[in-house]
Amino acid sequence: MRQSKILLHPSRFEAQGYVFLEALAAGMAVIARNVGYLPDHPAVRRCDNEHEMAFMARQLLQNGIETPRPILPAMADTVSRFSELYQQTTR
Repeated sequence: MRQSKILLHPSRFEAQGYVFLEALAAGMAVIARNVGYLPDHPAVRRCDNEHEMAFMARQLLQNGIETPRPILPAMADTVSRFSELYQQTTR
């Protein structure tokens, strides 16, 4: 991860967003759908489809990537977000 510039995460669901936090901690930009726990961070790009993801990857590579280190969420915030997601999926 430390040698990469972008984490492109095309999955439609991510149960645990640790991979996003790992990528941000390694200084990568993240391009993903709004799945599971996707942190609010300037280096995170939320996309609705593959075309937006490809466009965003090209933009980042052409214009440069600045990725400030993340502020990791508190455990209580993480639990709350997962609880919200669970409630949404069980309705």
